[in-house]
Amino acid sequence: MASWPMPVPLMSGKRAFLLLVVALLLLPVVGWFEWPYLLQVVDIKNDRVVLEFPFRQGEDLTLEYTHSVQLTPVREIFRVQDGQLVLVETVYESLGVGLPYGAEGNFENREGKFFLRGLSRHFSRVSLWVSPIPAQRLKVKGREFPLLDLVGPDTLVEIRVSHRLFQLE
Repeated sequence: MASWPMPVPLMSGKRAFLLLVVALLLLPVVGWFEWPYLLQVVDIKNDRVVLEFPFRQGEDLTLEYTHSVQLTPVREIFRVQDGQLVLVETVYESLGVGLPYGAEGNFENREGKFFLRGLSRHFSRVSLWVSPIPAQRLKVKGREFPLLDLVGPDTLVEIRVSHRLFQLE
């Protein structure tokens, strides 16, 4: 009678469990490196995150609003760099009080719009009062979020970027 060798387990139960725990612990770390930042919109008064997205280095987001004096559209494009928001471009449709006009960046007037490109203004956060008049909107990853839909009028919000490694929730 031929005897078959007894199967040898590839690893013990303790070793398999330890490997599973290590793999589960590494999954978020891989995500942190792929999407190392969190873009957050925070209701300051209530200390509540009302919008949150994982973000990569170099990704853009756009803040759009109606200028309070000129009553014309303004678009500000920010890029995430080293955990900060960097204003890289502003687009607007009129010149006047509160709108840029200086030698900073590359200024271009094209088809009734003014483009100020090549900016590099660094912000740790952008704070603004949400109001119906400017009707601020955040465009992130191809989606638009009217800030009035996230919080009520006259609410102070903060747009910020934080490193995911420090978000333990």
